Amino acid sequence: MIWSNDPAAVSYAILGMGFVEFLASCVMVYLVDRVGRRPLLLYNFAIMVILFAIVTLSLTSANPYEADAWTYVSVICIYGAIFCFAIGPAGVCLIIVPELWSQGPRPTAVSIAVQVQWWSGFLVYFLFPYLQAAMDAYMFAIFVVILIYYTLFTYFLVPETKLKSFEEIAAQFRSKGGDKNEAIHSEEAFEMSKIKSQ
Repeated sequence: MIWSNDPAAVSYAILGMGFVEFLASCVMVYLVDRVGRRPLLLYNFAIMVILFAIVTLSLTSANPYEADAWTYVSVICIYGAIFCFAIGPAGVCLIIVPELWSQGPRPTAVSIAVQVQWWSGFLVYFLFPYLQAAMDAYMFAIFVVILIYYTLFTYFLVPETKLKSFEEIAAQFRSKGGDKNEAIHSEEAFEMSKIKSQ
């Protein structure tokens, strides 16, 4: 696109990206305990699907030799995706992983989660130029497919951990398709019976 030939435009785009990341980190601090972990993951994954689909459409429709309206649409959508990623998976994954594991395996689980996050970022940075060369305007379609998978994975398998003990979260996993509230209440009843028997 024409922007890649204008160093000032590229500098402003990078500055804007840094501002969006800073703003998102401030918003995430406010939202994470008010909204909950699961909604921040689920809604932001779903919004990113839409934004990357629009980016794909804008790249296929834009004139590569001049900055038309589609150029600005794609930049706005990229900023939106960065914002959604920062208040969703980038921050929440580091919060939710320790809440999903008991004290024993927690350090290993967090270490693996951090490694996966860093290696995933590295792969995206490393492979992106090759994807761009191979797929041209359709390179973001890969992200759309991956994000649809993550949206469905979060919807069906990731529990809400906000204000829940590890035992309550474990009971949700054990219920596997049953009533999660029933599983939590049965776990509480089990704990109460243990206390009474002592």
